[in-house]
Amino acid sequence: MSLTAPRTPRGNSILFVCSGNTCRSPMAEAIARKSAGGQLIHLQSAGLKANTDDPAAADAVETMRKRGIDLRAHRSRHVSKVDLSRFDAVVAMSPQVAKELQELLPPGERRIVTWDVPDPFGKGAAAYEATAAKLEGLVAALLRTD
Repeated sequence: MSLTAPRTPRGNSILFVCSGNTCRSPMAEAIARKSAGGQLIHLQSAGLKANTDDPAAADAVETMRKRGIDLRAHRSRHVSKVDLSRFDAVVAMSPQVAKELQELLPPGERRIVTWDVPDPFGKGAAAYEATAAKLEGLVAALLRTD
């Protein structure tokens, strides 16, 4: 597993995965969607322990709103509802998430990109702001094509 964010060529598909799919992964997906602009990149998010159809956390919605991104329509989904084989990169929001994801992929699979983004759930607006700022930098590096 890599702790770096490799560049992702245009046309790739990326799945962002966290625990509940209400904070980090939908924030990363939304930031990537905004950052990708006109690039043809398929972006989704999911969670390892996600309930189906939970909304994004209120602090995540507010943090993204301040960045001109609307997360109100987001609904969580469990990673088991996603065909992992359709994604060129699977971005784990933490080493623990990466470890659990590795168990779902064929042996030797190397599509997992591991980030170390602390879970802001229940930690207040400042934690969500810090998470968003960190995700903005990681997503920029991930999408860089030069």
